[in-house]
Amino acid sequence: MTAMRTIEAEAGRRQIGALRALGFPAQSVGRSFAIEAGYVALQGTVIGVLLALLTLYTIVARSDAMGDLRFAVPFAQLSILLAATVAASLLATVAPALSATRIRPAVA
Repeated sequence: MTAMRTIEAEAGRRQIGALRALGFPAQSVGRSFAIEAGYVALQGTVIGVLLALLTLYTIVARSDAMGDLRFAVPFAQLSILLAATVAASLLATVAPALSATRIRPAVA
């Protein structure tokens, strides 16, 4: 995730420079960078969880190999895992976000 955000920051240098040249403060640029990263992380995590639950349901509920095993979703553990995954992703974007805020408009 960090590598992806770093590459994205490098690719978006001109956009970041343009925002800074238009007068956007460094904090706003960094904040928008972090919000975008959080949104992407949340989307990826939710889609991953839904696909995993669908796959597990198909395996457990529709397979004769599982016997009398019942499909149940552990919502508490799933919520903790979702929050931890998004938090880890946000932590991984701190360095690229700080790097993006330090770009001067003339350099970008």
